Amino acid sequence: MVESQKTVITNDADLEAIFKPEITGGTISDKLVMPRPGDGGKTIRFLYTKGPNQELGVVNVVTNDKFKNGGKGFFMNVEEIDQPGIELQMGLGESLLNSIKRMCNSNGWKISDLPGKTAMITANYYDKIKCSKCNGAGCIACEKTGKSTVFNVQARLDLMQPTAGAKKTGNEF
Repeated sequence: MVESQKTVITNDADLEAIFKPEITGGTISDKLVMPRPGDGGKTIRFLYTKGPNQELGVVNVVTNDKFKNGGKGFFMNVEEIDQPGIELQMGLGESLLNSIKRMCNSNGWKISDLPGKTAMITANYYDKIKCSKCNGAGCIACEKTGKSTVFNVQARLDLMQPTAGAKKTGNEF
């Protein structure tokens, strides 16, 4: 009978070999779990993203042959308001991107103005388009409705209003 043996890794190089990070020059963030229809939505804050040369931007463009849309995926860094300090990646599908554009247009913002802004994302079923995963047959992704999910993004201006400082000398967010 073979006895098991236990060793402990004590240096960073051996740890790196185990985890084998696939992204170099960037950070690996968790994915934002998008809201589902009827769950009340999520309030998020848009964050900056860093490029390979540490430049600040708004959207990550990731090229991968497995992605639809010509092998490109678009992501924004966000944090949930009720869990501040945890950076998450939010994939930008067509309905989410269109809703963000509408929100920016209605508030007179450019896309580059988004970092620091807060918004509420809600989800609804859309009858006119079948679920892309099951083609309308009903699956776990569409909760057996066969309908696609569309997202609505609304600015949370109540969370972005300036408040008077202690001596009323300036505005603080």
